[in-house]
Amino acid sequence: MSIGKEALKYGAIIAAALILLSLVAYVSNLSGNRFLGWLENIIIIGGLVWAMKNFRDKHRGGYMEFGQGVSLGTLVSLFGGSLTSLYSFIFLKYIDPSALEGLKNASIERMMQGGYSDAELEMMDSLFQFFYTPGMMLIGGILGAILGGVIISLILAAIIKKPKPLFEEATQE
Repeated sequence: MSIGKEALKYGAIIAAALILLSLVAYVSNLSGNRFLGWLENIIIIGGLVWAMKNFRDKHRGGYMEFGQGVSLGTLVSLFGGSLTSLYSFIFLKYIDPSALEGLKNASIERMMQGGYSDAELEMMDSLFQFFYTPGMMLIGGILGAILGGVIISLILAAIIKKPKPLFEEATQE
């Protein structure tokens, strides 16, 4: 099976899990909960580990080069990040546009607690007006998924890789 097909499959699985978690958080009024943020990271890393191990063990005879792992992880992140970002775009644009205002207010509140000046808060508010839009969240989500996916994939591929031996020992019968 090709890296692309595996990446689509695991990207869709990770995206489905993240979207489901997001819906549960929304319905339970737990959006922004730190525990859920950690749970999202566990789902992403766990999904990438699962994808790489399955690819290595089931489709490559127990072997996987470092580059194959990085490629697979990056593509899984691209596909999964694109799907979750598209979901977020639809959610923020059509289902609950007020959620963006809540995100912006939570960010400003954290900055106020951090001791930022009024001038800094006003400047950040104007930046938030530009960046906290469904379109910018879509673009930022995809780019962030790719960047994060590359970094995580570099680490995981270094751990999970198992290159073929240069010289196979001949079995004697």
